[in-house]
Amino acid sequence: MIKRSQKKIIMALINRKEIKTVSPADLYIKLAELEKELMKYNAQIAMGTIPKNPGIVSETKKAIAKIKTLLHEKEIKTEKFVEEKKKDDRRLS
Repeated sequence: MIKRSQKKIIMALINRKEIKTVSPADLYIKLAELEKELMKYNAQIAMGTIPKNPGIVSETKKAIAKIKTLLHEKEIKTEKFVEEKKKDDRRLS
């Protein structure tokens, strides 16, 4: 269980506002880094050692989920834009 003093130390790894301004290529790089870190933490836990900050595992998972969600939203927006563009082109033809 995390004590109150430790909760103050645990900060969000990535802020949603910061992510929105970053390009998708940089997001994929950050995603790979976070997944590598998570793998390292999971290996430490499997070997029986405890990470310095146990809450960092859940924060890393949340950061990965935020990035994946934002990338998915951007893909959907792009697909909708392309579909609308095709419809407009058909109307003009």
